[in-house]
Amino acid sequence: MKKNRWVTDQDRKKFKLDTGKDYPETRCSGRTTGLKFYFVGKAITHPGQVILIRDHSENANSDKMLSKAIEKLIEAFKLEFLRVFKDDHGDMNIVYEIFEG
Repeated sequence: MKKNRWVTDQDRKKFKLDTGKDYPETRCSGRTTGLKFYFVGKAITHPGQVILIRDHSENANSDKMLSKAIEKLIEAFKLEFLRVFKDDHGDMNIVYEIFEG
């Protein structure tokens, strides 16, 4: 099995002691960071289109956490006209509202 370079052997041992399971090597791989940039980029390249936000963990709580992280990214880079919102079904979305009317 490949080992994640961001995770130390000490982290792996602690995880094993705490949970009784092997460390899931896909954690701390940068996937969530990549998804933040992906959804912002997709919204900007598809103005006016509502984009459904889905985290790689595929659960509603993770989607909400990813949405909050996207909002922080938008704020940090001072990106205008991007809006993250929850729709009527409870799903998190992003839209780039560059056009008026």
